Amino acid sequence: EAFSGSKISHAKVAYRVVRTANFPIWYNWYASNYFDSPKLEITHGETETDENGLYNITFKAIPDLEIPKKNLPTFNYKVYADVTDINGETHSAETIVKVGYHSLTISANIAAKVDQLKTDNALTISSNNLNGEFVPTKGTLKIYKLKSPQNPLRERPWSEPDYQLFTENEFRNYFPHDPFTEAESVEKNWKKGSLVFEYNFDTGKSKKIILENMKEWITGKYLIIAEGNDKFGQQIIAKKRFSVFNSKNTHVSDNKLFEINTDKFVYHANEMVQLKIGSASKDISVTIEIEKQHLIVTRYIIHLNNEIKTISIPVYKEDEGGFAIKYHYVNYNSFKSGSILINVPYTQNNLQIETLTFRDKIQPGSKQTWSFKIKGSNSTKIAAEVLASMYDASLDKFKSHDWNFNPVTRYSYYSNIQINASKSFGTKNFAIRNKPFVYYSFFQQQYDALNWFGFSFRNNSYTNRYYLTETKKEIKSERAKYDKIISGTVTDESGPLPGVNITIRGTNFGTQTDFDGHYSIKVKSDDQLVFSFIGMITASKVVGNQSKMDVQLKASEEALDEVVVTALGIKRNNKALGYSVSTVLSDKISATNDIATILAGKVSGVQITGTLGASEKITIRGMSSTSTKDKLLFIVDGVPVEDFDIEANELASLSILKGTEAVALYGAKAANGVIVISTKKGQEKLDLQLSKVNARKNFNETAFFYPNLKTDKNGEIQFSFNTPESLTRWKLQLLAHTKNLETTIKSLSTITQKELMVTPNAPRFLREGDQIVFSSKISNLTTKNLNGFAKLELTDAITGKAINKQLENSLTIQNFTINAKENTNIRWKLSIPKGMQAVQYKIIAKAGDFSDGEQNILPVLSNRMLVTETLPMWVRGNQTKTFSLDKLKKNTSTTLSNHKLTLEITSNPAWYAIQSLPYLMEYPYECAEQTFSRYYANALASNILNSNSRIKEVFNQWKSNESLISNLEKNQELKSILIQETPWVRDAQSETEQKKRIALLFDLNKMNNELLVAIRKLKKMQFNNGGFPWFK
Repeated sequence: EAFSGSKISHAKVAYRVVRTANFPIWYNWYASNYFDSPKLEITHGETETDENGLYNITFKAIPDLEIPKKNLPTFNYKVYADVTDINGETHSAETIVKVGYHSLTISANIAAKVDQLKTDNALTISSNNLNGEFVPTKGTLKIYKLKSPQNPLRERPWSEPDYQLFTENEFRNYFPHDPFTEAESVEKNWKKGSLVFEYNFDTGKSKKIILENMKEWITGKYLIIAEGNDKFGQQIIAKKRFSVFNSKNTHVSDNKLFEINTDKFVYHANEMVQLKIGSASKDISVTIEIEKQHLIVTRYIIHLNNEIKTISIPVYKEDEGGFAIKYHYVNYNSFKSGSILINVPYTQNNLQIETLTFRDKIQPGSKQTWSFKIKGSNSTKIAAEVLASMYDASLDKFKSHDWNFNPVTRYSYYSNIQINASKSFGTKNFAIRNKPFVYYSFFQQQYDALNWFGFSFRNNSYTNRYYLTETKKEIKSERAKYDKIISGTVTDESGPLPGVNITIRGTNFGTQTDFDGHYSIKVKSDDQLVFSFIGMITASKVVGNQSKMDVQLKASEEALDEVVVTALGIKRNNKALGYSVSTVLSDKISATNDIATILAGKVSGVQITGTLGASEKITIRGMSSTSTKDKLLFIVDGVPVEDFDIEANELASLSILKGTEAVALYGAKAANGVIVISTKKGQEKLDLQLSKVNARKNFNETAFFYPNLKTDKNGEIQFSFNTPESLTRWKLQLLAHTKNLETTIKSLSTITQKELMVTPNAPRFLREGDQIVFSSKISNLTTKNLNGFAKLELTDAITGKAINKQLENSLTIQNFTINAKENTNIRWKLSIPKGMQAVQYKIIAKAGDFSDGEQNILPVLSNRMLVTETLPMWVRGNQTKTFSLDKLKKNTSTTLSNHKLTLEITSNPAWYAIQSLPYLMEYPYECAEQTFSRYYANALASNILNSNSRIKEVFNQWKSNESLISNLEKNQELKSILIQETPWVRDAQSETEQKKRIALLFDLNKMNNELLVAIRKLKKMQFNNGGFPWFK
C-alpha cells in the first residue's frame, strides 16, 4: 500500500528466501553438542502483485539435515522482498516464516517466584504453531521438586580438576561445604526429585491451571514439564523453572549459603522496605550497608544461625531515583559481596492530550481546523503551552523522527562503592615486590621456504591475491624496444570517446584513451593497433609510416540492440524503450491533397479513401482479412473505434504509433499499431475539461510548525492550517508542557488522498540531450472502473511559454482505463534540447467527476562547463594601449561556444569587489568555508555602506525601481533550484538588473542579520582547539 492509501497493484516483486535454525529454550540446558546451522539461500525469483496489492511466494522448506530431529529445531525462512511499482519506485521488506519437524510449540508461563501462602496461584499453558498462532492441543503437565545440595556450599576456590583424586564420599567428608563438581552449585543442573503435581490439560477449553495444595509443598526450586503431541504425532516438550517461597518461613530453602530478598519490586515515599536476609549456615555474620547519594548512611551487622531475619528500611521523598543495599560476608573461608538496587520511581505527571477535532483522511490543499484538550490529574483542565508540527511520514523511511522532551534530568541510581577482599582470600595470584622484572628476547631463525606460487592448503584467498599482485608488478607494461611513439584521437559520431582500449595485436602491450579521447603508445612500424570499445565495432589499423592516427568508431547495431542506458540510469531493452510515433498536424493536412501520400510507408494494413477538400470525407478502414492478427486499433478523441467517417476540415491531428510502446499505452489490442486521431471539436471539448482541473503545486514536506500554542480557559488549543498538496501520509506530533515542567507527547497520523490520484515519476533534474520516458502512475480509489484522459503540459519555467514542440511532446493527451481500486501507468517520450534552463511540467488527469493534477519544476543541466577568463587592462590618463585577446583569436575548439564578452571601464577598481560580493553572499552550502565567505562578504559590504553615504544613496535609488526585478528574482524557489545546479544563472540579463540585484543584497538590515547568523554558525562549528570541521 502506498503512503497515500492506494493499493500497489501489478508491481514487480523480486524475492529471495534464506534459511537459519533455532532451538527450544531448554535445549542449551542439556545439549552436549552445539549445532551451528549456516545461512542458506533456498530460492529466489520474481512475481507480481494482484489488483489488491497482494502477492504469494511459494518455496520448498528445505531443512538442515545435519541437525537431529530429536533436538526439535525450528527453521526460520527469512523472506526478502523488493517491490517496484509501475512508476519505478522501489521499497523493501522482510518477514520470517517458521517451519520445523514439529508443527506445535508449548510453553508454561508462571512467575519466577511464587508465594505458597496465596490461594490463587496458577500457571498458564500456551500452545501455538511455529509462527505464533494459537493451536488447541491436549497434554500432560508435571511439576517436580529439584534435588538441592545436602549442605550449604561456597563457590569452588579452584576449577574442577580434570581427574578426581578423591571419591565423591571422600571429598564430601574432607570438604563438606565445597561442590564436588562445577555443575553442582549451578541450579539449572540440579536433577529432578519427587513429583508434586500432575494435570491433564486441554488448551482448547482452558489455558489456566490452578496449583492446588501448594501449602504442602517444600519451599525451593521446581521444574515444570509440559508434554503434548502435534497433529503429526510428534512429541512436544516444554520446560520451565520457578521458585516457591513462604513469606513466614524462618529457614532458608534448598540449603542455600546466603539469600537476600525484598518484599516488593517498587517502592514509594513513606513506605518501608522489608529486607529478608537468610542463610543455611549455622554461624555467619553479614554486614548490610544502606547507600544513598553514594554515601553509606546506615550499617547493620546481622548474625545468622540457619535462619532468616528481617530489616525494615524507611523510604523518603529524597530517595526518588532509588538507592542501594550492599552486603558482604565471610563464611567457610570465603568472601562474598554484592548489592541490590531499590527502585523508587520519580513522581509521574499525569498530563494528557485529549483529541477533540481531528481527521485521519483529508483532501490535499484543504483548510483544516483541529483542536485538542490538555488535561491533568483527575481530568482537570490545565494551563499549558503546546508545540505542534506535522510532516511527511515518508521521511521516516530515511530516518525516524520522534520527539523526546525531558526537561528535568532524572537518573536511575547506581552504586559506585565496591567491596572486595582479594588480598585476604585470593587463591590464584600473588605478587613479589622485591624482585625486578627482566625482559628476555630470542633471536628468530629464518628458514628457506618453498615457492607455492599463490597456492594455499587452507584456501587462503589473501595468499592468492598477494601473489597475483606481486606478479603483475614484475610484468613490464611498456616495450623495451620500439621505433616511435604514435598518438591520436578516437571519436564516435558525437565526439571524443574516453576509455577506448588500444592494444598491439599479438602482444600484451596497450593503453586507453583519456577523457578527451587522446592516446599515445610506443610501437614498431609493422605493428597493428586494435581499437575496441563496448557498443562499438572493433577497428584495426597498421602503423606503417604514420606518426598520428585518428580513428572514428562506428556503433555496433547488434550490441546497441541489447541494452540501452536511459537518462534516468535504468537499463532497458532497446526495443522496449523506443516506439514509433508519426504525427501529422492539421496545417500539414490542409496543405496536402492526398492523405494516402501523407501516411504512405508509415503503417501497413490500412485502407484510406477520400481526398482532402472542404466538403470531402475521409474514410479509414482496417484492411479486410480472415485473420485479426493484422488488425489496427483506432483511437478517435480518446475512444477506441472499429472505423469512422470524419470531415477533413475537422481533423486536428493524426498520430501513428507502432512497437511495444503502443502496446504499453493501449494494451495487447494495439500490437499491430495504433492510429490516434484528434478532431477539432473533440480537442476543444477535452481542452476545456482539462483546463478546469487544478494541479497540485504545494509539496512542502512540513505542513506546519507552531512552537507556542497556549491553552484557553478550558485547557483547549485550536489551530488552522492549509494542507500541503502531496499525496502521502502525514505524522502529527504534539508536545505539551506546563510551568511546573510537566510534559506529555502525542502522535497521530493522517492521509491526504483523492479518489483519482496522479503520481508522476519525475527525475530530480534533466540534462541537455536527454531522451527520456516521462511516466506517471494514475490510481483509482473508487469502487468502479474509470475511463479518462491525461495531459502533459510543458512550459519554460522562466518565461512561462509552452515548449511542448521543443521537447517533442507531440502526443500531449492520452486516454486511460483503470479498474476499481487499481493503478495504471502512462508515459510520454521527451527530448531535452539545448539552451533550456528549467522545465515546468504539469500532468492533469480527468475521469468522469474525478480529477487530479501535479505541477512542478525540473532544472535542466548543461553538458558544458562555464569557464570565465579575464584580462586586466590598466590605462593611465592621456595614454593609448593595444590589447590582444589571443585566446579568442586562436580558438580551435569544435565544442566551445561563447557565453558573453564584457568590457568594463571604471575609474574606481573597488567596484569590481562590490560586484563579486553577491556570489559569496548567495552560496547555498553550509560548510565552514562558505559560511565564513558569507560572513566576510557581508562584513565587507556593511563596512562599504557605513563608510560612504553616497554609495548607500545610490543603492537605495537602484532598489526603488520594482520594474527591474527579473523573472528569476520573482520566483525564489526556482532561483534556489537553478543556483545549486547552474551557478552562472546569477549573471544578470542586463546591467540594470545587475544593479538591482546588487542593491537588494546590499540592504543594511539584511546584511546585519546575515552577519549574526554566520558568526553564530561558526561558533557552533568551532572545536575547542580553535579548528573547524568541513561540515558540522
